Amino acid sequence: IRGADGVTKNTVIRVGDEFVVAEVLVRHVAQLGHRLALILIEDTTEAFCIKSALDTAEHAALIINARGIVCAFNRPASWLFANLAAGVEAAGLLPQGAAHHPQWWDPGVAGRRKMHIEIAPWVYQVTSSAVALPAEEERLYIVAFLPVGKAEAANEVAAAMTDSTLMLKR
Repeated sequence: IRGADGVTKNTVIRVGDEFVVAEVLVRHVAQLGHRLALILIEDTTEAFCIKSALDTAEHAALIINARGIVCAFNRPASWLFANLAAGVEAAGLLPQGAAHHPQWWDPGVAGRRKMHIEIAPWVYQVTSSAVALPAEEERLYIVAFLPVGKAEAANEVAAAMTDSTLMLKR
């Protein structure tokens, strides 16, 4: 509930057997010498449910706009990136050398791309998908990070494969 102090909280309103997650705003209004309260109730059930589902997902997810700015993220993403906040530039999230190009989140013309990125001590399969905005040329980018293994183990496997490949060539 948002009152004179400006604090916003979700509240649950029961309507029969159903519930509605709502944001309530109360404004005091003076009208013809009387003090009235204007109460605005906004249904935020869908947004609350989507945010809850994203926060309970096992993988980190980011939503990045066409200018490369993080618009939204889930709880696992905040654990993966220490300085993550809405409004942060996505180009600065990955460690230097982890991304192959400055706009690592852009899947290009295909609209979907998978790659592996090392964020110590893990290797992540990163899936980037572009979502068109209605009546706009710009796109949003949905980026998911799925841990696939420890970086040291991946490096050992790559080294072993290189050694065995070299041995076969001898």
